[in-house]
Amino acid sequence: MDFSKLKIIYIGKYSRRYFYSFILPVSFSIFFGFLITARVLFPGFYSILFNAISDLGNPYLNPFPGWFFFSLAFWSLALLYPPLFLYLHRKLMKIHTIEAKIGTVGNYISIIGMILLGIFPNISETIIMHTIAAMLSFGGLGIAIIFYWLGVVHDSIQKALHYHHLGILMILTIITFLLTAISFFGVVQIGTEIFSAQFLWLFEFPFWEWTLFIILAVQLFFIGLIIPEQF
Repeated sequence: MDFSKLKIIYIGKYSRRYFYSFILPVSFSIFFGFLITARVLFPGFYSILFNAISDLGNPYLNPFPGWFFFSLAFWSLALLYPPLFLYLHRKLMKIHTIEAKIGTVGNYISIIGMILLGIFPNISETIIMHTIAAMLSFGGLGIAIIFYWLGVVHDSIQKALHYHHLGILMILTIITFLLTAISFFGVVQIGTEIFSAQFLWLFEFPFWEWTLFIILAVQLFFIGLIIPEQF
Protein backbone atom coordinates (compact mmCIF):
# COMPACT_ATOMS: atom_id res chain seq x y z
CA MET A 1 0.00 0.00 0.00
CA ASP A 2 1.31 3.43 -0.94
CA PHE A 3 0.99 5.28 2.39
CA SER A 4 2.34 8.52 0.93
CA LYS A 5 -0.52 8.59 -1.58
CA LEU A 6 -2.98 7.67 1.16
CA LYS A 7 -1.69 10.55 3.27
CA ILE A 8 -2.14 12.98 0.38
CA ILE A 9 -5.73 11.83 -0.08
CA TYR A 10 -6.42 11.99 3.66
CA ILE A 11 -5.43 15.65 3.86
CA GLY A 12 -7.76 16.50 1.00
CA LYS A 13 -5.38 16.82 -1.94
CA TYR A 14 -7.38 15.26 -4.75
CA SER A 15 -9.69 16.29 -7.59
CA ARG A 16 -13.34 17.28 -7.39
CA ARG A 17 -14.26 14.25 -9.50
CA TYR A 18 -12.54 12.00 -6.95
CA PHE A 19 -14.46 13.80 -4.20
CA TYR A 20 -17.97 13.11 -5.45
CA SER A 21 -17.29 9.84 -7.30
CA PHE A 22 -15.28 8.01 -4.62
CA ILE A 23 -14.44 9.73 -1.32
CA LEU A 24 -17.93 10.98 -0.48
CA PRO A 25 -19.92 7.87 -1.50
CA VAL A 26 -17.46 5.43 0.09
CA SER A 27 -17.32 7.34 3.38
CA PHE A 28 -21.07 7.65 3.76
CA SER A 29 -21.68 4.10 2.49
CA ILE A 30 -19.53 2.76 5.32
CA PHE A 31 -21.21 5.04 7.86
CA PHE A 32 -24.77 4.28 6.79
CA GLY A 33 -23.86 0.60 6.35
CA PHE A 34 -23.00 0.36 10.04
CA LEU A 35 -26.03 2.45 10.99
CA ILE A 36 -28.41 0.30 8.93
CA THR A 37 -26.90 -2.83 10.47
CA ALA A 38 -27.62 -1.39 13.92
CA ARG A 39 -31.19 -0.76 12.79
CA VAL A 40 -31.59 -4.31 11.42
CA LEU A 41 -30.37 -5.74 14.72
CA PHE A 42 -32.68 -3.45 16.71
CA PRO A 43 -35.28 -5.67 18.43
CA GLY A 44 -38.90 -4.62 18.29
CA PHE A 45 -40.28 -1.39 16.86
CA TYR A 46 -38.05 1.38 15.53
CA SER A 47 -39.14 4.36 13.42
CA ILE A 48 -37.28 7.50 12.39
CA LEU A 49 -40.52 9.35 13.11
CA PHE A 50 -40.50 8.48 16.80
CA ASN A 51 -37.04 7.09 17.66
CA ALA A 52 -33.94 9.24 18.01
CA ILE A 53 -30.79 8.28 16.13
CA SER A 54 -29.12 7.58 19.47
CA ASP A 55 -31.68 4.88 20.31
CA LEU A 56 -29.71 2.65 17.97
CA GLY A 57 -26.74 3.00 20.31
CA ASN A 58 -28.69 2.41 23.51
CA PRO A 59 -27.50 -0.94 24.99
CA TYR A 60 -30.84 -1.42 26.75
CA LEU A 61 -32.95 -0.82 23.64
CA ASN A 62 -30.49 -2.35 21.17
CA PRO A 63 -28.43 -5.06 22.93
CA PHE A 64 -25.02 -6.20 21.69
CA PRO A 65 -24.05 -6.34 18.90
CA GLY A 66 -26.67 -3.79 17.77
CA TRP A 67 -25.41 -0.84 19.81
CA PHE A 68 -21.82 -1.66 18.85
CA PHE A 69 -22.58 -1.11 15.16
CA PHE A 70 -23.97 2.32 16.07
CA SER A 71 -20.66 3.11 17.76
CA LEU A 72 -18.75 1.79 14.75
CA ALA A 73 -20.82 4.04 12.51
CA PHE A 74 -19.79 7.23 14.29
CA TRP A 75 -16.21 6.13 14.92
CA SER A 76 -15.82 5.33 11.22
CA LEU A 77 -17.32 8.70 10.30
CA ALA A 78 -14.87 10.44 12.63
CA LEU A 79 -12.05 8.63 10.82
CA LEU A 80 -13.34 9.08 7.27
CA TYR A 81 -14.70 12.62 7.57
CA PRO A 82 -11.36 14.57 7.51
CA PRO A 83 -10.58 13.79 3.83
CA LEU A 84 -13.97 15.26 2.95
CA PHE A 85 -13.82 18.55 4.80
CA LEU A 86 -10.08 19.05 4.32
CA TYR A 87 -10.71 18.93 0.57
CA LEU A 88 -13.37 21.62 0.97
CA HIS A 89 -11.08 23.57 3.32
CA ARG A 90 -8.24 23.51 0.79
CA LYS A 91 -10.53 24.83 -1.94
CA LEU A 92 -12.26 27.45 0.20
CA MET A 93 -8.97 28.80 1.59
CA LYS A 94 -8.34 30.12 -1.92
CA ILE A 95 -11.68 31.93 -1.84
CA HIS A 96 -12.22 33.30 1.69
CA THR A 97 -9.92 32.24 4.49
CA ILE A 98 -12.06 33.40 7.44
CA GLU A 99 -15.13 31.37 6.49
CA ALA A 100 -12.95 28.38 5.60
CA LYS A 101 -11.10 28.41 8.93
CA ILE A 102 -14.25 28.82 11.03
CA GLY A 103 -15.97 26.04 9.11
CA THR A 104 -13.02 23.69 9.51
CA VAL A 105 -12.81 24.37 13.25
CA GLY A 106 -16.49 23.43 13.40
CA ASN A 107 -15.71 20.17 11.61
CA TYR A 108 -12.95 19.28 14.05
CA ILE A 109 -15.36 19.94 16.91
CA SER A 110 -17.91 17.66 15.25
CA ILE A 111 -15.32 14.87 15.05
CA ILE A 112 -14.82 15.05 18.81
CA GLY A 113 -18.58 14.76 19.20
CA MET A 114 -18.74 11.75 16.85
CA ILE A 115 -16.12 9.88 18.86
CA LEU A 116 -17.89 10.65 22.13
CA LEU A 117 -21.26 9.57 20.69
CA GLY A 118 -19.79 6.12 20.13
CA ILE A 119 -18.57 5.99 23.73
CA PHE A 120 -21.45 7.46 25.72
CA PRO A 121 -24.94 6.05 24.93
CA ASN A 122 -28.21 7.84 25.70
CA ILE A 123 -28.82 6.07 29.00
CA SER A 124 -29.34 7.66 32.41
CA GLU A 125 -25.79 6.89 33.57
CA THR A 126 -24.14 8.77 30.70
CA ILE A 127 -26.91 11.03 29.40
CA ILE A 128 -25.04 14.25 30.23
CA MET A 129 -21.94 13.23 28.28
CA HIS A 130 -24.13 11.91 25.48
CA THR A 131 -25.95 15.23 25.25
CA ILE A 132 -22.66 17.13 25.15
CA ALA A 133 -21.40 14.77 22.45
CA ALA A 134 -24.54 15.29 20.36
CA MET A 135 -24.26 19.06 20.71
CA LEU A 136 -20.62 18.99 19.62
CA SER A 137 -21.35 16.68 16.70
CA PHE A 138 -24.46 18.40 15.32
CA GLY A 139 -23.42 21.91 16.36
CA GLY A 140 -19.94 21.62 14.89
CA LEU A 141 -21.24 20.16 11.65
CA GLY A 142 -23.94 22.82 11.40
CA ILE A 143 -21.42 25.64 11.92
CA ALA A 144 -19.10 24.11 9.33
CA ILE A 145 -21.79 23.78 6.68
CA ILE A 146 -23.10 27.30 7.22
CA PHE A 147 -19.67 28.96 7.04
CA TYR A 148 -18.57 26.89 4.07
CA TRP A 149 -21.72 28.01 2.26
CA LEU A 150 -21.09 31.60 3.29
CA GLY A 151 -17.63 31.35 1.76
CA VAL A 152 -19.04 29.99 -1.51
CA VAL A 153 -21.83 32.56 -1.73
CA HIS A 154 -19.53 35.41 -0.69
CA ASP A 155 -17.17 34.56 -3.51
CA SER A 156 -20.03 34.02 -5.96
CA ILE A 157 -21.47 37.45 -5.28
CA GLN A 158 -18.11 39.21 -5.44
CA LYS A 159 -16.88 37.60 -8.63
CA ALA A 160 -20.25 36.97 -10.31
CA LEU A 161 -19.35 33.38 -11.05
CA HIS A 162 -21.47 31.21 -13.27
CA TYR A 163 -22.49 29.24 -10.15
CA HIS A 164 -23.77 32.15 -8.07
CA HIS A 165 -27.48 31.59 -8.70
CA LEU A 166 -27.28 27.98 -7.53
CA GLY A 167 -25.12 28.94 -4.56
CA ILE A 168 -27.53 31.59 -3.32
CA LEU A 169 -30.47 29.24 -3.84
CA MET A 170 -28.83 26.49 -1.79
CA ILE A 171 -27.81 28.72 1.12
CA LEU A 172 -31.32 30.16 1.23
CA THR A 173 -32.69 26.62 1.21
CA ILE A 174 -30.68 25.48 4.22
CA ILE A 175 -31.40 28.70 6.14
CA THR A 176 -35.10 28.29 5.39
CA PHE A 177 -34.97 24.71 6.59
CA LEU A 178 -33.21 25.64 9.83
CA LEU A 179 -35.70 28.42 10.55
CA THR A 180 -38.57 26.07 9.77
CA ALA A 181 -37.17 23.43 12.10
CA ILE A 182 -36.79 25.96 14.91
CA SER A 183 -40.35 27.14 14.34
CA PHE A 184 -41.68 23.61 14.54
CA PHE A 185 -39.81 22.98 17.79
CA GLY A 186 -41.34 26.15 19.19
CA VAL A 187 -44.91 25.14 18.43
CA VAL A 188 -44.64 21.46 19.31
CA GLN A 189 -46.95 21.74 22.30
CA ILE A 190 -49.54 23.69 20.32
CA GLY A 191 -49.35 21.20 17.50
CA THR A 192 -49.97 18.20 19.71
CA GLU A 193 -53.18 19.79 20.94
CA ILE A 194 -54.51 21.05 17.60
CA PHE A 195 -53.64 18.25 15.18
CA SER A 196 -54.95 14.72 15.21
CA ALA A 197 -52.76 11.88 16.42
CA GLN A 198 -51.89 10.67 12.91
CA PHE A 199 -49.94 13.87 12.22
CA LEU A 200 -48.13 14.13 15.57
CA TRP A 201 -44.99 12.56 14.12
CA LEU A 202 -44.43 15.85 12.28
CA PHE A 203 -43.88 17.56 15.64
CA GLU A 204 -41.66 14.87 17.15
CA PHE A 205 -37.99 15.63 17.85
CA PRO A 206 -36.67 12.38 16.25
CA PHE A 207 -38.23 13.23 12.88
CA TRP A 208 -36.50 16.60 12.76
CA GLU A 209 -33.27 15.15 14.15
CA TRP A 210 -33.12 12.61 11.33
CA THR A 211 -34.15 15.22 8.75
CA LEU A 212 -31.52 17.72 9.90
CA PHE A 213 -28.87 15.00 9.95
CA ILE A 214 -29.61 13.96 6.36
CA ILE A 215 -29.83 17.57 5.15
CA LEU A 216 -26.42 18.39 6.64
CA ALA A 217 -24.89 15.31 5.03
CA VAL A 218 -26.30 16.22 1.61
CA GLN A 219 -24.87 19.75 1.89
CA LEU A 220 -21.33 18.35 1.72
CA PHE A 221 -22.04 16.97 -1.74
CA PHE A 222 -23.54 20.25 -2.92
CA ILE A 223 -20.64 22.34 -1.62
CA GLY A 224 -18.06 20.02 -3.18
CA LEU A 225 -19.95 20.06 -6.46
CA ILE A 226 -20.36 23.82 -6.66
CA ILE A 227 -16.75 24.80 -5.92
CA PRO A 228 -14.97 25.37 -9.26
CA GLU A 229 -12.27 22.82 -10.07
CA GLN A 230 -9.65 25.53 -10.64
CA PHE A 231 -9.68 26.55 -6.97
